[in-house]
Amino acid sequence: MEMTHVWNLNHPLTKKRRTTQTTDPLAYWDDQWQSLGFLQAANFSPYFREIGLYRYKINGKVKFVGSTVDWLKGGLRRSLSEDCQRFLFAMTFARGLIFLIDFSQIEVEILIPGTYPHAIDTTESLTQKYLKRDKPLWNRLLY
Repeated sequence: MEMTHVWNLNHPLTKKRRTTQTTDPLAYWDDQWQSLGFLQAANFSPYFREIGLYRYKINGKVKFVGSTVDWLKGGLRRSLSEDCQRFLFAMTFARGLIFLIDFSQIEVEILIPGTYPHAIDTTESLTQKYLKRDKPLWNRLLY
């Protein structure tokens, strides 16, 4: 990863403090993901009316990236709950392929980039960037 150096002119102690900044647009956001544990036992209730991204991982590999900006209809809680139901049916026969998925192995992570309505553009932009970078298998099979 390429690193560039910039001057932080707003630093309170010095007008010329040198800081390091990456050129990877997702570097900051990669550290902001919160784990909810495994899908089978995850509690989505606290995320009612929250907008943001979510992803499913198995053995550390991203399998699905999704997002929601519709906070009035339940936000992340609704999207995560609906995906659980959809995966139970759709993943069995996705495009003619049979999947054997152990739902106790799917780890759920969420990323909340801000509050409604300010984070809508950020959420949509990050979703596209993560889909492009990670190329999750389930996104390609289901959509």
